[in-house]
Amino acid sequence: LQKNDRGLSLKDLIDSIRATFTDNFALLLHIEQIVSQVDDEQLSFCRYDETFAENNIRFFDAASIPRFREKTPEGVFNAEYDCCLEGIQMVSQSDMFKWLI
Repeated sequence: LQKNDRGLSLKDLIDSIRATFTDNFALLLHIEQIVSQVDDEQLSFCRYDETFAENNIRFFDAASIPRFREKTPEGVFNAEYDCCLEGIQMVSQSDMFKWLI
């Protein structure tokens, strides 16, 4: 998702999921728990541009992504950090699909 004028809004995507998975209560409940924390304006502002996604999607083996190996210290929670994926070998889309199946 990115901020642009192209593609479906996050709100549109969520509405589509709601319509498609009406019989999957667990999924719908999970989605509702997530989006209840997000302002409707944000849901309409962020968009999914399928062409952009297809041109830029990349898959990586999670074990290859840099991370802290130490246990989180007591009293620290919700810590976040960004990882640089330059130099990390990508997993091909076909290998990713084979793994999923």
